[in-house]
Order: sequence, then C-alpha cells, then structure tokens
Amino acid sequence: MIPEFMRKYYEGSNSDGKEAISKLAADYQEERRTFFETTFNEKQAFQRQWNRVTGEHRELSQEEAIAPIDYKYEEKAREVAMANGYGEKQQQEQEQAADHTPEQVKQEQLKEAKQEQREAQAAVKQAEQAQAAECKATRQEFLENLESMRQRQQEMRPKL
Repeated sequence: MIPEFMRKYYEGSNSDGKEAISKLAADYQEERRTFFETTFNEKQAFQRQWNRVTGEHRELSQEEAIAPIDYKYEEKAREVAMANGYGEKQQQEQEQAADHTPEQVKQEQLKEAKQEQREAQAAVKQAEQAQAAECKATRQEFLENLESMRQRQQEMRPKL
C-alpha cells in the first residue's frame, strides 16, 4: 500500500518510478512497524519521565513521533519520482496552464460565475414555487374550515 504522502509521486512517475516507489513504500511500512514496536514505546516512556520532572502533561502522539520517518521517505519518493518522469508531467501541466492568457482565465471565471448565478436563481425560483403551492394548499384548507364554521353557526342559531 502506498502511503498518502507518496501517492502524488507514485501517480506522477513512469513505470520504473512506480516500481521503485512501491519498494520504497514497502520499506517504509516495515520501518514504521518496527518503529512502533520498539522506538515509540521508548519515546513515550521518556516523555512520561520528562512530564514527571517538569510537571507538564504533554502526550506524544503517533503522528508526531513518526513525522521524521514520514519526511525522510517523502523526500526519497520525491527524488525517485523526479528521476523517473515526475517533473516532466508537472512541467507539461504548467505549460498547459500557461497557454491560457489572463484574459481567457477571467472570461472562464466569468462564465463559471454566471452559470452559478443561473443555477442559484433557478433554485430560488423552485423554492418560491414550492412555498407558493404550500401556501395555496394551506389557504384552501383555511377557507374550507371557515365555511364549515359558518355553516355550524347557521345551524346553531335559533330559527325565528
């Protein structure tokens, strides 16, 4: 399994790079397992002793403890990826992005904003229609109840 911090390098590399990063990921998993079985426990014991001496209540998290190893393997993955086509793909993406002039980018943003505005207006209109239908049904029910109350009042009045 490729760790998340190596994934972008894995996906951006050619087949040789992917193979090398897969091996690197396996090495990372092994070192991580060993670290948590041995070194992490020692670091936690040291932290507890340090807390007693200083009066602190700091806990050593797993993420905090493994961070140096993560960094080391991320750098190795980056180096492997750069040697195996990673930089070329990013350069191509940058060149494609550079093909758009600032004016084109503004026009695209304007189109997107107008589309979002149309969608928002349609949603508001739909909500208003639903509310109007609900009001109409409530009004109709109210009028029916009013009519039935009038009839009852008429029936209860003494007939002269």
